[in-house]
Amino acid sequence: MKPLDKKGATSVLIILLMVVLMVFGLTILTTTLSNKSLSDKKQAWLDEYYDLEGQVALELASVDSQLDQLKLDAKTNGQSLETVYSDNLEIIPYKDGYKLFLQVASDEDYSKYISVELELIMDPDINETNYRIIAYSETQDLFEYEDIKFGNPFFPDKD
Repeated sequence: MKPLDKKGATSVLIILLMVVLMVFGLTILTTTLSNKSLSDKKQAWLDEYYDLEGQVALELASVDSQLDQLKLDAKTNGQSLETVYSDNLEIIPYKDGYKLFLQVASDEDYSKYISVELELIMDPDINETNYRIIAYSETQDLFEYEDIKFGNPFFPDKD
C-alpha cells in the first residue's frame, strides 16, 4: 500500500488559520466600536454636566446681586433683612437664620439636575458675603431599561 498524499493538509490549515484571524479581527472591531460609542456618550454627559455647572454659577451671581439690592432696599426703607428677604424670596427657616434653595435642570430625555442650598447670612453690610453653600448635589432622572436602544456597531447612525 502506498502512503496517503498530504499535499492538501496545508491548504486546510491555512483556511482554518484565516477563519480564526477573521473572527479575531471582527471581535477587535466590535469591541473598538463599542468603546468609541461609550466614550462619545460619556463625553456628551460631561458636556451637559459642565453646561449645568455654568448655569449654576450664573444663578449664584444673579442671587448675589439680588441679595445686594435687597440689602440696599432694606437699608433705605429702614426695614429688617428678614422682612425684605421674606417678601421677595422663598426663604426657609434654617437653624438660627434662613436658607434658599436653587435648582438648575437640563432639558434632555433623562434630565440632569444640580440642586444648591444656600444659607443666607443676615449681615446688612452690602460688602459682606450674602450666602454660604450648605449643599450642592447633582442628580439625573431615572430611566427604564426598555427605553434604551442598542445601536448597530457597524452603522451607528441607524437603529
